[in-house]
This record gives sequence, C-alpha cells and structure tokens, in this order.
Amino acid sequence: MSILAYRYSLFINYRVFFKNSRIKMNHLKCTLLVFSAVLLTACGKNENIVGKWMQAVPGLPELKQGFVLEADGKASSVNMATLSYKAWQQEGAFLILSGKSVGNHQVLPFSDTLHIEKLTQDSLILKKGELILRYAKEDTISQKKLNENIPASLIAPAKKTLSVKGKLIIGTEVRSFIPEGSDEAYWVIDKTGKLYQQYDKITKGVKNGIPVYAELQVEDMGKSNEGFAANYKSVYHIHKINKLHK
Repeated sequence: MSILAYRYSLFINYRVFFKNSRIKMNHLKCTLLVFSAVLLTACGKNENIVGKWMQAVPGLPELKQGFVLEADGKASSVNMATLSYKAWQQEGAFLILSGKSVGNHQVLPFSDTLHIEKLTQDSLILKKGELILRYAKEDTISQKKLNENIPASLIAPAKKTLSVKGKLIIGTEVRSFIPEGSDEAYWVIDKTGKLYQQYDKITKGVKNGIPVYAELQVEDMGKSNEGFAANYKSVYHIHKINKLHK
C-alpha cells in the first residue's frame, strides 16, 4: 500500500470514528433530557400533592373530612373519628399514608397504600381496591383571610343535634348506643369529656361493659369505614349528657 493510500485510509477511519462519537453523544444528550424531564415531572407531582385535601362525608354534605400533607412528610387527619395520620410519602403513582387507628382504648399502627388515579392543582382522586375517593384542595391561607370578614355563625353553622334515649355500653372494644325501640347500634364518641368518668362511677368499674340507661344530645356523623366504628350503623358524637343511670 502506498503512503498516500495509507493516509487516505486513516482519514476515512477518523471520520467514521468521530461520526459515531457524535451519534453516541447525541443519544446520550437525549437520554439525559428525558431523564431530567421525568425528574421534573416527579418533583412537580410531589409538590402538587402537598396541601389540605377534603371531601364531603357521605350523607352529610355540610360536613367535610380529609387530611393535610406537609412538605416535610408529616400528615394529619381532619374530622376523622378513628384514624390519626402521622406521615406520608409518594412512591411513583402511589400515596402511602401511615399513622394510628384509635378506638376502644387501643392504638394500633397502620399504613394505607392508595393509587393516585388523578392529580391536578385542585383535585385528587385516589383508589384502593374498588373504593374511589375524590378530594378537593383547600387553600387554607386564602380561606383564613376570607373568613376574617365573615361572621362566625356563617363559617361554622350550629351543629344539628338529636335528643336520643336508650342503652349505652362501654367496654374494652365497645362504644355502643342502642336507641329505644331499635336493634341498631351506634358507635359513640364522647365530646363532653365526662361520659367515661360518669359511666365508670355508675357501673363501679372501668369500662366493664355493663348496660346503662342514657339520655343524650348527639350529632349523627354518618356511617364510618374506619377502624372499629365500621361495624356500626353510624357514629354519634355526644355533645351533652342529660341522664345516665342503671
């Protein structure tokens, strides 16, 4: 091979080498761009889900419940009788809520994994099995400023309480009230701070499950799907004790 032919061969090989190198570099750049876009999208979702998410309680549209997700991973429940959220994390399309289930003097740790079906700036749809949960985002800062100019009676309307009479039973795993003339049992949550003390005094024990007669002012919170309360027809919040005796 002549020197001229050898140099020409080297020239062709260098051109092929640099061409392939440019293709590989372009491919690498595209890969990095796609990866960056995925990261930005993930971060955007994580920031978007932070906030206060609320939904109307079935059968009680004026009452809302939900949870608050904070940027540092802390979580809290809003108007949930037996669930106390403590922390949250997002793993891809799943929201993981963890905390404690409270009821019958038992506090049990739990963790819920929910699939994020849809997430926008002001709406969140979660799915767990066949259950679909729809939430709306509340702007707590704007709402607080708005509420400053609204009468308190309009912000928090008076509770709709019922006068009920019947049998009250409080035990280790029982918070039961059965109205007169009914076989349906209601889970009760004391809002007076006095019920359990009075019950123990009358029954001469500590949550010993002895039936007592009770006349109460209660607020019907509707059916609950949380913890022990899920086994009852509905949840009663007790706001006043009119009578309590054997």
